[in-house]
Amino acid sequence: MCLDEKFKKNKNRPKSLLIEAVGEDLPKIVKERKNKQGFTFPFDMWLKNESKDFFEKRLNSTSIFNKKFTNQLFYNYINGKVHWSKIWSLIILNQWLEINK
Repeated sequence: MCLDEKFKKNKNRPKSLLIEAVGEDLPKIVKERKNKQGFTFPFDMWLKNESKDFFEKRLNSTSIFNKKFTNQLFYNYINGKVHWSKIWSLIILNQWLEINK
């Protein structure tokens, strides 16, 4: 998947939009790196650690999902039986449904 050329701010610097979006949180060595490397946001770490309570509450705050199911799914995720993307998908779907009632 590629970003359309019209959205690229600096064609000589790969991922310039991502670097700008992250700002000061991105180490200088990463910002100035010339070789292109893959980048993955640490969703698994966020969901299991510092934001666990927030995401668990968010997942259970909807009346659309069966709470018993979401609780079991989250428990299975925390215990390594479910991939983080299933939890993330439900959280994003929940958010979208809240906005688009």
